[in-house]
Amino acid sequence: MARISGIVTVERDGLHNGFTDILFWQGAYWISFRKSQGHISPDGETFISVSGDGEQWRNACRIKIPGDNRDPRLIAVSENRMALIISTWMDGYTSDSLGFQRKRLLSFIMFSEDGHNWTEPRQTLPENRWLWKIRRFNDRYYAANYGLTEGATWSSRRISFEFMASDDLVNWEKVSDLGEGDFVPIETDMAFREDGEVWLVSRNDIKTSGMVDSHFSSALPPYTNWETVNLGTVIHSPELVTIDRNVYLAGRCDMVKDSSLPWPYPREWSMALWKLGRGAVEPILYFPACGDCSYPGMLVDPNGNLCISYYSQHAYGMGVIPSTSGFEPADIFFAKIDLSE
Repeated sequence: MARISGIVTVERDGLHNGFTDILFWQGAYWISFRKSQGHISPDGETFISVSGDGEQWRNACRIKIPGDNRDPRLIAVSENRMALIISTWMDGYTSDSLGFQRKRLLSFIMFSEDGHNWTEPRQTLPENRWLWKIRRFNDRYYAANYGLTEGATWSSRRISFEFMASDDLVNWEKVSDLGEGDFVPIETDMAFREDGEVWLVSRNDIKTSGMVDSHFSSALPPYTNWETVNLGTVIHSPELVTIDRNVYLAGRCDMVKDSSLPWPYPREWSMALWKLGRGAVEPILYFPACGDCSYPGMLVDPNGNLCISYYSQHAYGMGVIPSTSGFEPADIFFAKIDLSE
């Protein structure tokens, strides 16, 4: 079993801090996250924090694109250049039976040579396509991209998934489609194997029922023929990393359905680390997290440490910190994981 060897609070200010990513670049750890009044609110903006040792963190920059900025992603282009992907809901939200209705989504990219100063945002995909996660393999960038089918609205659940490739992070080409019927991936990450095969883990919103499940998909080059297996569990915001040929998966879990551990808290969500096999997952660690939580970033640093960024409301849900602001506070954490058995 894995264990947490160290954990640090990166951001705690009474606001909702969440949706993280992490990068080791220019000898430092960088964590990107969204800051707002709540999980779904029109005021989201992007912050990036930096640390030389993983212990002491400071704010590197604040970025605000018009709209609700969500899920900022960091990519190392070179030793001297870093990229940031931000998707943003334009025009706010309107009410529907769920309490809100998404309107118009745009995905942007920006570049920096120091992590503090950034180029102007540039749109990367057509309207209502979400550039979710990007990985580099054999000098090309590959991306999980989902969004609306032609003429659809976000409330209709008519969504399609595309596996994309790019040479420069700006101009993207579709490699293949994935999903049919009730299976259409949304939040998806990928890991490339030594022989070029790619493994995908995706959260899937079932169109006919609105329920959620998760799938494992795989394909060999040229990534046009996919095999898919239902994982039999729900993993929100999956994040993958490869260590010594083993693939590990982090994401939000359902402690009531998927764990035999006692869970006395009113909301069932927590965060877990799994070992990923071909079409199967084995939980090896549960994190101190509950409520609105997870959306991790994950990497292996130059010292071989498995490092994870994530967010959680457990300090408030467990009564350690009282919250009277009327917001939905959540904090950002940085954890190091010992995988030795």
